[in-house]
Amino acid sequence: IGKAEGPIIKRSIGRKQTQIVYTRDGSDKRTKTLLTPDADAARPCFTDEEAKTIASWCVKIEDHYSKRHGHKTPMDIEWAKDGISGDLFIVQARPETVRSAQQPNLLKQTQVTAHGETVIEGNAIGSDAACGVARVIKDASEISTMKPGEILVADMTDPDWVPGLRIASGVVTNRGGRTCHAAIVSRELGVPCIVGTKDATEKLKTGVRYTIDCSK
Repeated sequence: IGKAEGPIIKRSIGRKQTQIVYTRDGSDKRTKTLLTPDADAARPCFTDEEAKTIASWCVKIEDHYSKRHGHKTPMDIEWAKDGISGDLFIVQARPETVRSAQQPNLLKQTQVTAHGETVIEGNAIGSDAACGVARVIKDASEISTMKPGEILVADMTDPDWVPGLRIASGVVTNRGGRTCHAAIVSRELGVPCIVGTKDATEKLKTGVRYTIDCSK
């Protein structure tokens, strides 16, 4: 950023299966969740210029906190784009706690030596693997049924699901990308996670043992 003429290395469009919009029908709920129209799902959320703007802000934020702390301080930064005005905002910045905690001279690699039939695929979070019995949970109120070491299978997660994430050996979700809640918390906990599988809650069965492989 600021050095290369074309700093964008790769472009990919995530699965935007649903969208949250404001309700305008007098309902008590302020928002509702709808399926994303195909045209919107296939369209990038921001332009190349906006990507470079966000990246330049991130570099400045990291430089600021690195100088303040007296050492290199990687940052976990969240941003937002106003749906009406198109303005960009930084909404949160905090020290990153996963990569920065790793020993710089230590490389850990996981290799799964034997594979059975692939049941589902999605976006891998991390590079580890885990084996355990699946626990399909449709609602956060069911988390108390989980046992330590089980693989948590859900549509998506939010902060209410953290107790289950803490005891899971692995996490699999139908929806979400590399920056969704399940992905972020799994990274922090060091738990292998696969997101965006579309139908994990239908294909994976409670009580059946599976292997999650994020090492490929």
